[in-house]
Amino acid sequence: MKRKDGYRITDDGGTLFKLDPAQENFDLLEEAADIVIGAGFEFDEDTSEIYQIVAQENIAQTLSDFTQLQVALTYLAS
Repeated sequence: MKRKDGYRITDDGGTLFKLDPAQENFDLLEEAADIVIGAGFEFDEDTSEIYQIVAQENIAQTLSDFTQLQVALTYLAS
């Protein structure tokens, strides 16, 4: 999504929803949030949305990083 300050790369809250649809595993969600923030992304606790705002020249790298983050979170839930 194009914004004034860059492009917002987001999962729309879907990644963690797939891992814990009822959002009942608070330990998983807390650990996932720590991993997300540690990877350089933002985490909205209200919506479980993972996102990062980037310049156009960084979109490809951010999408690659985001894909790796999603894989890491999937292993966390296993």
